[in-house]
Parts: sequence; C-alpha cells; structure tokens
Amino acid sequence: MNEIVLLGGGGHSWDILESIEATQGIEATGFLDDFDPASMPIEGRDLMCLGTIDDLHRLPTNVEYIIAMGYPEKRHAIWKRVRDAPRQAYTHVDPSAETARNVTLGNGVVILAGSHISPNAQLRDQVHVSYMAAVGHDSIVGECSTVMPAAIVSGDVHIGADVLIGTNATVLEGRRIGDHARIGAGAVVNKNVEPGATVVGIPARPILSST
Repeated sequence: MNEIVLLGGGGHSWDILESIEATQGIEATGFLDDFDPASMPIEGRDLMCLGTIDDLHRLPTNVEYIIAMGYPEKRHAIWKRVRDAPRQAYTHVDPSAETARNVTLGNGVVILAGSHISPNAQLRDQVHVSYMAAVGHDSIVGECSTVMPAAIVSGDVHIGADVLIGTNATVLEGRRIGDHARIGAGAVVNKNVEPGATVVGIPARPILSST
C-alpha cells in the first residue's frame, strides 16, 4: 500500500483525494498546509493536517507526496521547496482515465477522472490534468502546467512550463504555447501564444495591458 500525503488542503486537494479513494493500492494519510497547521479535517474526510509544508522531511521516508495545488505558480513554488527531499513525488492516474501505452509521465503528474492522454504525449514533471480533459497525440505539456476540467489539447501541441489551460478551452493542432501563458476558460486557440500572455475568447486573443 502506497502512503500519500497531500501538500495543500484547498479545493484541488479534495478532487485529488476523491481520486485516490477510488484507486486500489494507495491511501492518503494526511495533508500538509502552510496556512493553518491546526486545520480541521478536509470536509467529510478523516484526513488530518500533519503540519506545514516544511514538515514533509519529518515524515517517514516511505511516504510519498502529491502537490495538491491547482494553479501552476503555487505548485511550482512548493515543488522548488520539496523536490530535493529524500522521498518520491507520487505520479497518480485515476483508474477511469485513459492513457496510451507509450505516454511519458514525469514525476508528480496527476491525471484525474475521465481524462484521455493520447499516444506519444509527454506530460513533464508536476503536470496536472483535471477531470474530463484531453491531451492529444504527440503533444508536450511542460512542467507544472495545468489542464483544467474538460479542456482539450489537440495533437502535436507544445505547451511550456507553468501554463494554465482554462476550463473548456481548446488548443488546436500544432500550436505552441509559451511559458507562463494563460488560456482563458472556453477559449479556442488557433494561433501560437507568446510566453506570459493571457488569451481569451473565440478565437483567442491577448488581453491588452492597460498601461
């Protein structure tokens, strides 16, 4: 039985916990959170706060962790703090998710219920794919990026690091998304997106700065 501790006790951790509970051979034993070490259990679950993120090193070395942060910047910040710890980041695939045999999954990847990962896709370290989302064939999703619920990443798309693909967004085939970009909910991306840009709408267009 793999013992898992969740780093973060917010809403995204509930989704991950639900998936862990549906998976044989793993068990969540608690969570760590910087904001309130005396937190009550996650609502409706017998899962206690074991301390702050920095207490990870105090846990037994056989305990693995999942960074349960939905947004890329927060997940990346936690990852920088813990990735050299003497324990594994657990890679979790929900039993209802579909992944092709030749998919490449990095350390700490999370794929939630109902998602589909197509052949030759690469999900690099700490990528999270939320429920009912899809990543197409030959696509690459960079470290710490998030594909939100029901988002579609088509084939041969290259997504940089720390990118957020919003709920119900669609990235068309062959597009390139730069590091730290944001794709708004429901957007349809039919052109490449520059690093750091936020795009919204159909077709997706950058949000212009007011300065």
